[in-house]
Amino acid sequence: MRSRQLLTWAVILAVAAGAWLLSTHLDKRHQEEEAQANRLMPPEEIMAARSLDLTGREYPQPLRLERGGQEGWRLTQPLEYPADGLVVGRMLTSLSQARITQRLAQPGPLADFGLEPPGLELTLGGPAGQASRLLVGELSPSGESVYLARPGQAEVLLAPAELRGALARGLLELRDKTVLEFPLAQVRRVELRQEGAKALVLERQDGGWQLAGQGPADPREVENLLLQAHGLLAQGFLDRDFKPAKLGLEPPRNLLLLTLQDGGERGLAWGLGVPGKNQIYARRQEGGPLLLVSDEGLARLQRQPRDLLDRRFFTLERSAVEGLRIARQGSQMVFARQDGQWRRLQPPGGPQEGQMAEQLLWELLDLKWEKPLAAGQHGLETPTLSLSIWPREGPGAGQTLELGQADPQSGLTAARLMGRTEVLGVKLDFLDKIPQEAGEPAPAPGEQGHSVRK
Repeated sequence: MRSRQLLTWAVILAVAAGAWLLSTHLDKRHQEEEAQANRLMPPEEIMAARSLDLTGREYPQPLRLERGGQEGWRLTQPLEYPADGLVVGRMLTSLSQARITQRLAQPGPLADFGLEPPGLELTLGGPAGQASRLLVGELSPSGESVYLARPGQAEVLLAPAELRGALARGLLELRDKTVLEFPLAQVRRVELRQEGAKALVLERQDGGWQLAGQGPADPREVENLLLQAHGLLAQGFLDRDFKPAKLGLEPPRNLLLLTLQDGGERGLAWGLGVPGKNQIYARRQEGGPLLLVSDEGLARLQRQPRDLLDRRFFTLERSAVEGLRIARQGSQMVFARQDGQWRRLQPPGGPQEGQMAEQLLWELLDLKWEKPLAAGQHGLETPTLSLSIWPREGPGAGQTLELGQADPQSGLTAARLMGRTEVLGVKLDFLDKIPQEAGEPAPAPGEQGHSVRK
């Protein structure tokens, strides 16, 4: 009897579990079908689109974009110009992710919803010439939804209000606002002409960048200059009815000219300021529209020779430095990077004491000389302080900076790299970070001290 009861309960539980699984499957399937039905357009159609037209009441000048090959999206109406691929991509993504939140089967006149005529009519053209259209109207009274419709259908659809702003883009928004397009790694020569100054010429050579007539250039400063130029964005355009000569563009008051590895050139000229705005008129070397560029952005391109010269004392890469020594008045402190952390070896200490080495290393690698000092007694015969850094290979492969007395005329501290004769003046704003207490005895002249290995 008991076995029959257990069997009966097992059958009941199995049937209940099966019914629950079936119900869950049907619910999930229903949700998927509902989500699919609530899409405004099939995602595959959106991603396969080859053209995008924006027309309607808010577009007295219809906008048309076409997708090519590697060039991506391009404006073809009302003018020919590269499109901003990110903006177009966001439009299509918003359209793909949007969902219908409500349907009005008998809405009444479409004009009441701003749909006849529509504020925006969006048309996606497919690869085979097919077209998908969507009418975009006004926002609902609550401001939470936007009214939509499909041509030929009386039904009015509601979707989140954010969709309207994502789709209703203007000509300026859709234009590619890149001022100067070039591959950073392929720049081989830089010429910078600035009003009232001698032209600066930078050339990439096997050993790095050279500032013509001056000496080695700081690669970080050259990279910064190129990055500033690469990141410039136009804030506006003038496509016609301008005279370059009256705007300081012919001849240009300022010119940045880049020569690429393949011999190609990219150039940007800029001249007078835009009246009443913090903008400057600029134009690419090959011509095209007038670009309105932020005066602050163009000011970042201005350079003096000393800005580009390599005025560093230490040229090791930060990640390559494995050891650091501070020596003064016959005593020293030695630090080593071990397992990714700095530790003090002389006198012995732990990671907490090693933090000072990390902070000091940042200061040393950013330290630049201000000007050469005239010959004389600068206290470098017996340096007041010596700072050394070295790579994995040991101190013999490193660099040592010797500091002397303050120059009475400039107030700069006299400094010299060990092994060189040139004395340079520096501003030392980090001396207070260097401890005054004595460490262990410094090595005698000619000794190298600690060689640190991981």
